[in-house]
Amino acid sequence: MDIPEYVKPYINDWHCKVISVKSHDRESFSDPEVYSFFQACQQLYNVEHNLDGLKGIYLTRETAIAVGTVTGTQKLIEAAESITEGGMVNMCTALNNLLQEKMAESRAIGMAEGKSIGIAEGKSIGIAEGKSIGIAEGKSIGEANISIRLFKRGRLSLSEAAGECNLTEEEFIRKVNELV
Repeated sequence: MDIPEYVKPYINDWHCKVISVKSHDRESFSDPEVYSFFQACQQLYNVEHNLDGLKGIYLTRETAIAVGTVTGTQKLIEAAESITEGGMVNMCTALNNLLQEKMAESRAIGMAEGKSIGIAEGKSIGIAEGKSIGIAEGKSIGEANISIRLFKRGRLSLSEAAGECNLTEEEFIRKVNELV
């Protein structure tokens, strides 16, 4: 890059390589710490409820803190901080607790959502059934009232009025007496 002379004192013109932690070939690193750092990061980015890729990966305390910071894995940082200087962190063990917590969290969210959906569906069905029953009962009462009025006016016989209400003659008489 061509930088004007008067600006050069204010700009660092360093040449550096930018690499992706997720996809860089970690075999190109000869330093075991750097290799472990890339290996752990790549395995963490690829883990999906399966810790098999993390088995056998042991990191120094410092490398584990760096991996946890880069990947945003607080449980790994906490596990590393509990190790004394010079100690090693087993990635599989350290992250198994995280996976268990995430699964429990997901399960609780699923249960709450399922319960909410079930309650909403239950209310909807209950309202529809109640409305249907109420309409049927209201219609039945209305028809019975008409039959009773017609019976009292002498336009329907006892057997006709009872038949219109789907009642026996005795039940119809009781109904008439209840309403009087």
